[in-house]
Amino acid sequence: MASPFIFRPIVAETSTHTSALGPLAYDWVRIVFLRSGTAIVYSEFGEQPLRPGDALLLGANVL
Repeated sequence: MASPFIFRPIVAETSTHTSALGPLAYDWVRIVFLRSGTAIVYSEFGEQPLRPGDALLLGANVL
């Protein structure tokens, strides 16, 4: 019997955010590549600025 779920191991998206996003948690590992602009990541270790060329690895169920 076929699984009712569709598993996609890799999904690539491009998005632009011009305002702050609230804390989000995902059920999967998320890799973010900052291609242009800047970003600030808030964590239990404080604020971390990101610049173009930086990569961010977020584990599953992490805000």
